[in-house]
Amino acid sequence: MKIWMIVLLCLVLTACASTGSELGLPDQETETVEGAVVNVKLATGYMQQGEYEVALEKLQRALQFDPDYATAHTVIGVLYTRIGEQELAGKHYKRAVELNPDDGGVLNNYGQYLCQVKRYEEAYPYFKRAIDQPFYHTPASALSNAGRCAIDEGKLDKAEQYLRAALKISPEYPPTLLDLAQLMELKNEHLKARAFLERYHSSGQASPESLYLGYDVEHELGDESASEEYRRMLIQQFPDSPLINHIL
Repeated sequence: MKIWMIVLLCLVLTACASTGSELGLPDQETETVEGAVVNVKLATGYMQQGEYEVALEKLQRALQFDPDYATAHTVIGVLYTRIGEQELAGKHYKRAVELNPDDGGVLNNYGQYLCQVKRYEEAYPYFKRAIDQPFYHTPASALSNAGRCAIDEGKLDKAEQYLRAALKISPEYPPTLLDLAQLMELKNEHLKARAFLERYHSSGQASPESLYLGYDVEHELGDESASEEYRRMLIQQFPDSPLINHIL
C-alpha cells in the first residue's frame, strides 16, 4: 500500500502544479480546473488518514467539476481498490488511460490493476506502453510491476527477466529487490533470496512480508538464530499482521 500512496501523491502533486489561472483559462474554466484540483488534493489527505468515505465524496465532487480530469479518475481508482470495489476501480483506471494514453504512470497503474484482478495477458501491453513513453521517468516501476504480475501468474522465468531489467535501471529500487527475494525463494535459490532481502532491508525498508520472508529464508538455510530474529521483529514491529499466525 505504501507504493500506491507514493504513486497517488506524485499524481496529485503533478496535477496541482498548474492551476487554471496559471494556464490562462477563462474565469469559468479556471474555477472548474481549480475545483477539481483542490478536491483531489483534499481527498488525498483524507485517504492518508483512512477516512475513505469523505475522500470518496471529494473525488466525486472533483469529477463533477471536471469529468475529464484524468488524475481524479486515477485517484478514485486507488480508493475503490482499497475498499474492494474492483469493478468501479477498473472503470476509472481505464477512463484515465483513455484521457491520457501517453502518460506512463497512468498506463502503469492500469496494468497493475489488471494484474490484481488476474487479467494477466491484458496487463503486460500496458506495462510495455508505459516503459516505451519517452517522458516516463520511472520505467523501473513498470518493469517491477510486470515482474510481480508474472510471479502471481506463476511464470517465474518471465518474472526474473522483468525484474532484472528493472534492477539494471534502478539497482536499489526497493520493490524490485523484495520481489526478486521472493522470486528466488520460490525457485529454491535461498542464498540469492537472502542477498536480495539484505539489500532491501539495508535501504531502510521493512514490511510484514519482508520479515516473514526473512524468517522463512533463514530457516531454509539452517540459520535458526537469524530466523528467530526475523520472527521477533515481525511480532514486535507488526503485531497485527496475519502473517504472525504462520510463525506462532
